[in-house]
Amino acid sequence: MRKRLPSLSLSKLEMNTDAERRGGEPEPGLPSAPYRGKGKSPQAPSGGECVERTISGFAENSPRRIVCLSAESADWLWRIGAWESVVGVTAFFTIPEGAEPKRRIGGFSTAQFDEISELEPDLIIAYSDVQAPLVAELMRRGFVVFGTNQRTLAEIESTMMLLGRIVAHEPEAARWLREFEKRLAPVEKVKVRPRVYFEEWNDPLVSGIAWVSELIERAGGKDVFTELRS
Repeated sequence: MRKRLPSLSLSKLEMNTDAERRGGEPEPGLPSAPYRGKGKSPQAPSGGECVERTISGFAENSPRRIVCLSAESADWLWRIGAWESVVGVTAFFTIPEGAEPKRRIGGFSTAQFDEISELEPDLIIAYSDVQAPLVAELMRRGFVVFGTNQRTLAEIESTMMLLGRIVAHEPEAARWLREFEKRLAPVEKVKVRPRVYFEEWNDPLVSGIAWVSELIERAGGKDVFTELRS
């Protein structure tokens, strides 16, 4: 059995910190809260510090067997040159021409847990609150999961760079991000802004998606449900 990367999840960092506060022993192999001074109780790291430790842990170990539960992460890893580290993808991702085929491990709201287990991933990348049940089940099964829920273009850009850092392809990620920003630059002159209604799903009715609303505005339109943007 191939050795997995150690999990540096926020929950385990908090468990170690709590254990130290109670005078117990932290879980072996996991980072704990920094000691703040002689005779003082250890202080819990901030949320930002926990996230930084987690990402640094991923970057240092450079995941080599990644499963992508969404098409976005699979496409991004392919573009930045980390495709060789991917072992499984969602059925909704179209493998680029000439790229090595990868095993299909589920849809978007579904996943084949046994097949994922057979791939022995050292990192699973998930996206959106729709996949929250999948993330919870995968964590219960002991997998290292990196889940995001970006809703705006700014959050999407941050996630792109974050993934680039995790797989040690930051220069490539930065280059593609510049292209992304260039292509999505707002139109400079707009005489009339047409009112646009975008419907992501009809049952239940889903609209007002933040990043879609931002794209409509950058293209010169006006989202009719701007006030519902989320």
